[in-house]
Amino acid sequence: MSDAQATILTMDDAEILREAMTLYLENKGFRVLQAENGRIGLELVASEHPDLVLVDLRMPEMDGMEVLARLREIAPDTPSIVVSGTGRLHDALEAIRLGAWDFVTKPMPDMDVLLHAVNKALDRARLMAENARYQKGLETEIALRTRDLEDARSRLEEQNLFLQTLIESIPNPLFCQDRDGRFLGGNESFCRLMGLGREKLAGRLPEEVLPPSRAGLFARVDLAGLARTGPVDVETAFVAASGEVRHLVLGKSVFPDASGQPAGMVGVLSDFTALERARELAERALEEKNVLLKEIHHRVKNNLQIILGFISIQAEDAANAAERERFSRLETRIRSMALIHQQLYQQGDLATIDMGEYAQALTRNLSGLFRESMAGVRLAFDCAPCRLRLDKAVPCGLLLNELVTNACKHAFRPGQPGELRVATGLAGGLARISVVDTGRGLSPGFTLDATQTMGMTLVKELTRQLQGEVRLENRGGLHVEVRFPL
Repeated sequence: MSDAQATILTMDDAEILREAMTLYLENKGFRVLQAENGRIGLELVASEHPDLVLVDLRMPEMDGMEVLARLREIAPDTPSIVVSGTGRLHDALEAIRLGAWDFVTKPMPDMDVLLHAVNKALDRARLMAENARYQKGLETEIALRTRDLEDARSRLEEQNLFLQTLIESIPNPLFCQDRDGRFLGGNESFCRLMGLGREKLAGRLPEEVLPPSRAGLFARVDLAGLARTGPVDVETAFVAASGEVRHLVLGKSVFPDASGQPAGMVGVLSDFTALERARELAERALEEKNVLLKEIHHRVKNNLQIILGFISIQAEDAANAAERERFSRLETRIRSMALIHQQLYQQGDLATIDMGEYAQALTRNLSGLFRESMAGVRLAFDCAPCRLRLDKAVPCGLLLNELVTNACKHAFRPGQPGELRVATGLAGGLARISVVDTGRGLSPGFTLDATQTMGMTLVKELTRQLQGEVRLENRGGLHVEVRFPL
């Protein structure tokens, strides 16, 4: 149960502890409800039916022991864990007697203690529920077996009636023919399709009761040959009794007599007319959805462009070069996000983006913004296809923007020749992005953990969001590589 999103109710009058437990458990994937006292907590139990209840023993209006007693009455199958500051053995034993599944003392030096107790209780509840279902199923099966042995004749009669009812309830037209091709019968759907009643079909040849436009589909077949080849399907256009042309597939199979010889044929007609119409509607709906998503990405990109315009206007009023520089860095970050939505709008796949293609476009754009320092620098790319979902692509794009901007701005002196190489790829379930320059490299004593600049702080935070790692090396310039799981 811990693998699904279980709902946990925590009852505690200490708001700071409730919030701490809620934040921790929500980060672990649980849905958490809060109650500041036992009365509110029991109301939530009745309305929300949580999978697990955390109870403090010392609460106003109704203490934890009374809550446990009431829980045993209104929700006996709901597990509960006492989370209390009292560590007295008497309290723990009394709580267990009243139905608590575990006892966790607070303050907790490590929230993992709570997580372990929660997972253990949820797993135990799951096993108990599965055991109850298994026991109930086993009891039902035994009852069914006993009843089968006691009234075998009655069951056979019921089975025949069931089969007859089942055939009639099948929406597909179904019919039977003997070895001579005469109709033995058909269900209501078949009679309706033919426009005839059962009394006119039984014992008659198709050509005796149907017009030529419909009789040909039911002509006599080689039963022995059909028995050897097995069931076959025949697709055809068919004019129904209503005059409507239907697209049908006729499935034919042989049924044997008591000696095992072919006695006749069973046919089932599948009408694909409605499915074809539904497919066309689904394709139209999908096309409309793609158009809508493209329009959304287009509008997001346009809105970001408007924001960029406002930033540009504001930058003109900057008081000094440092402030203008901050506006410039903000502008490049927004441009990196706008570029993602632009590529999503332009390409066919609206769910993922190729970071290899994105990296090349972004690097060229940033190189153009830093023309003076990049005048003598050659751009090189080793970008293998690397498709990322939007939730990964946005932080990855911002991270790439920071690394390339840093290289364009700081790696080379104006007019200095060199190379800036950007690479992307996938290996072993990890995405890899590297930015390598042949410039001046890192200053002596530089460490990523110690730096407080906005750019490097963003690099660290974005790498953390991607659950990846970043490496920086001085090797004839600066080598930066980021790896993160897909």
